Amino acid sequence: MKKKIFIGILLYLIIRNSLFANLNYKFEILSFDSIHKGYLADKSCPELSINYSSFIEGFPTRVMQSDIKNNENVIEVYEFTGEIDPPGSLINVKLGETLSLGRSTFEFDSFLSPFAFDFTMQGLAHNFYTGAFDGIMSYDSIYFLGWSFRIADRVSMRVGINHHCSHYGDMMLKLVQNPYNDNPPYSEFYVTYKYLRMNDKCIGLSIEPTKNIRLYGELLYPAKDIYLLRPKMFAPNWKRPETNDYPDSYQDRIIYLGIELSYPLFKKLGNTTLAYNVRFYEQGKIQYNIENGSPVWFDENAPWEREHDIKIAQDLNDEISLETSYHYGRSIINNFYFEHTEIVSFGIRYNPKANILLFNTIN
Repeated sequence: MKKKIFIGILLYLIIRNSLFANLNYKFEILSFDSIHKGYLADKSCPELSINYSSFIEGFPTRVMQSDIKNNENVIEVYEFTGEIDPPGSLINVKLGETLSLGRSTFEFDSFLSPFAFDFTMQGLAHNFYTGAFDGIMSYDSIYFLGWSFRIADRVSMRVGINHHCSHYGDMMLKLVQNPYNDNPPYSEFYVTYKYLRMNDKCIGLSIEPTKNIRLYGELLYPAKDIYLLRPKMFAPNWKRPETNDYPDSYQDRIIYLGIELSYPLFKKLGNTTLAYNVRFYEQGKIQYNIENGSPVWFDENAPWEREHDIKIAQDLNDEISLETSYHYGRSIINNFYFEHTEIVSFGIRYNPKANILLFNTIN
């Protein structure tokens, strides 16, 4: 192995000195400093953080599931029994990170320099606990696998697959009504039922016109070979039982758009960042009432559903940040996608900076 590394370095030096006199190269086996950085205000951003979330409205008190009755999509609603103490608050813990693997960086005499690419892995377990921190309400599992690219320290993009799967926690299952009584009048509550997008295709683009401003956009869409989408009432024609007649133009897409503004307001600390993220869900065209037996129908003229997130983050040093955020739209817990919420959160985030460098000729 050492012999191969030596020969590789020797060949690089020969080629560099003979053909590309101004080319420099760096290779990192692993880095936590990702090429295409996560979106700070995005509720699914992979990070290590803990937040206390206070609900202005929309604290979950019921579960909605869809089912097929008489060859038609219908809604089932399960009300919670008892109360959660204290009501109206959750503690959400993010256990996630972005890994930049096999990262190559090229520096040369051009306005495109430096150029970098890597294989990117992101993983996140987003856990939601009751305000007393004595039971898990729900948790979302998210990961991304793909390639990231960066040009001139100004433009980056990523392409790959994004997986999102939600789960019911033990606290929530204790609150769901007995599924075998007459209210609601259906057979049973599906414990294994969950919000799921098995492997969306993902394309993201980020532009930094200055060192203090970042603009980005990202598209998620289910490929035709996607294994599973749930709730099925949201799935396009090619991935759904023949229960409704949706137009072919409907593709169940999700779009992110956002901006981040950073500036060192407190020079002895670090950057202060104001971030805004908006999500657009094409699922907004699927209509239903949150009541037992409600049918599901498609409205071509309905707008895409929107949700908004605003975050203010203050770096205390290179690794620790304090944050305040505001969420308006869908529940931050995706199993409660039907619940409109308004939430204020306060928390702390840890940003690891480690890397493993194998080779570097960049000054």
